[in-house]
Amino acid sequence: MALSILYLGSLENSVERGTAGHRADSLRELGHQTDCVEIGTPLHWLGFTIHWFFGRLGWPPDLFRGNAWARKRLTQKRYDILWVDRGRWIRPSTLRFARRVQPHIRLVSYSTDDMTIRGNSSPQFRGALRHYDIHFTTKTHNLEPLRDIGAKNVQWIGSSFEPAVHRPLELSDSELERFGCDVGFVGAFEQERYETLRALARRGISILVRGFDWPEQSDDPHLELRNDRPEGLDYAKAINAANINLGFLRKVARDQHTTRSVEIPACRAFLLAERTGEHLDLFVEGVEAEFFDDVDEAARKIQHYLRDQKALRAVADAGYRRCVDGGYSNLDRLSWALDRVQEIEI
Repeated sequence: MALSILYLGSLENSVERGTAGHRADSLRELGHQTDCVEIGTPLHWLGFTIHWFFGRLGWPPDLFRGNAWARKRLTQKRYDILWVDRGRWIRPSTLRFARRVQPHIRLVSYSTDDMTIRGNSSPQFRGALRHYDIHFTTKTHNLEPLRDIGAKNVQWIGSSFEPAVHRPLELSDSELERFGCDVGFVGAFEQERYETLRALARRGISILVRGFDWPEQSDDPHLELRNDRPEGLDYAKAINAANINLGFLRKVARDQHTTRSVEIPACRAFLLAERTGEHLDLFVEGVEAEFFDDVDEAARKIQHYLRDQKALRAVADAGYRRCVDGGYSNLDRLSWALDRVQEIEI
């Protein structure tokens, strides 16, 4: 049965844009009527500055007026689901309004972030949490803390990839020249990541890093730092062009796996990530992906697979098959989520 969904997320015009738009597209691809409202931080410098200032005070402003737009949509059309993706900006009063004007509606919260840490949470989110009928999180360590701060029904959902973007690509010579490298990493600066990368570079391993907040230049010729972050198909091209893709985890967010963990193998690219229980659940080590505990182990595996391209390709191919056959796509994950939502009695 086709559902009518009002989807609130950081989409094309927001600093936080990323996978939220992919999920909205997947809901449509599953056959559901999905109307979108932009929330988050505007791309222009003034919006970012205002958001940064008030965010530091612990109260991120609703600069897109997402709450007002959601209320307006709810008075204009009947919806089966109000789906809020990373709802830092959505107030409890908006959810109470939704329930009042549409008593049948199911209120859904979804987040790929650790919503219990200060940088991701907000008073609005914590106050609204108890009003949702269900909350989906990709963080296993968030299950109990979210219940402790008011969530009624918390469900774990694995990270997912978008098949239209995260896929094997045939790259041109110019694209290979732009993105190609022995070892690549796409992501933001963290000191521990930087120290690991420098240690690998000191072993003679050539690494290309793309992301935000890295030093202007490296102190090692084997480590190239570029302060840009490819997005969309350029992100997939960067993954496709690297012989080996590193998968670091955010320690402040207590990550056990991230969207990168499935996006890289979904590109039929080789993943070498930090070893965790969740990574080992996602992929068979040494068959579908590789993992490491320390710099020495990472260096040994990098050097081995760079010498043995046949083995490298076999792991990348198997990881790709696991993503496709294992139900790691947005379509698979969201189909499961919608089944859980429709089980809710209002």
